Amino acid sequence: MTLAGLSYYLVSQFEEFGRLLITPATFFFENYPDLNQNVYGVVLGVAAILGFLNTFGVSRYLIDKLFAKQISEVSVRVRTIFAVVLTGFLAFIMSALALILAEFLTGQRLLFVLATAVMFPPAGFFFGGFAYATIALVPPVFWYGLVLIRFSQKARIYKSLILKSVAALFFFCSVAALTAMTTDMSWDEGGADAHHMHAVVKNTCLLDAQKVNCPQRLEDFAKVEPSFMQRILDRNQVFYSYNSQKNEYVLVVRYSPRKALLFSQLLKSPQQNGNQANDFQLLDVDTIGKDRIKEMPEFAKEFEYLPDWNKR
Repeated sequence: MTLAGLSYYLVSQFEEFGRLLITPATFFFENYPDLNQNVYGVVLGVAAILGFLNTFGVSRYLIDKLFAKQISEVSVRVRTIFAVVLTGFLAFIMSALALILAEFLTGQRLLFVLATAVMFPPAGFFFGGFAYATIALVPPVFWYGLVLIRFSQKARIYKSLILKSVAALFFFCSVAALTAMTTDMSWDEGGADAHHMHAVVKNTCLLDAQKVNCPQRLEDFAKVEPSFMQRILDRNQVFYSYNSQKNEYVLVVRYSPRKALLFSQLLKSPQQNGNQANDFQLLDVDTIGKDRIKEMPEFAKEFEYLPDWNKR
């Protein structure tokens, strides 16, 4: 494995850990997509407040450590003000790290978000709210450490070590969660390219009676639009099969580690969704163990299991 490959693997595993932390958020939004917008606002607002308090607790600990020798000379009010400022700075730094890692994983240009947040205060406020709402998904390990120290005599002996450990764990988990959330929102869905590729199949295989350029294999797409095919193959995993006797096709475009688009006129069959359905479907990819497309229709089972994701 090359150094670049090893780096990508380690960052992707770090992001995978972050995805475990944000599971409650993904579950909520996937299972309750039709709630009133006000409900979403309240949920995000409460989450942002909890995330702020989590970060504030760690910031206050760091400020107290900074002024440890002058603790009697610096008032509680001054230390609190410093802690609030540090809370905002930590959210910015952790978000910046998450954007760098997400850009490395997805190949998308994401660092402009930081410049926008700095130069345009309303965007910065939204950016900070998003960061704190994500951090709220991290278990409050720092507060657990404080509770442990308060109620355990043995823990008090190792107070300094415990606080340092839970503070470091908080930073690690927060950056992981932010990386996972940012990556999940940053993948280029490849919608335009995938639908364009589907249009090539429909135009040449279904609408053209002569089927002059109808692709029999994936490689045949290059005969129609070579530069386009090279671009889509560089950024997506593409799988294709065509039954010339029945004039039926199956096209799968995996545009991110966990999302794929399935195209086929068989999706409109009575056995599937009926004539009123679309001839494309968005599917989830399970990356635990061998990569597998969830709920893959029977007619496309040959593409259910996928090779490891290697695109950016």
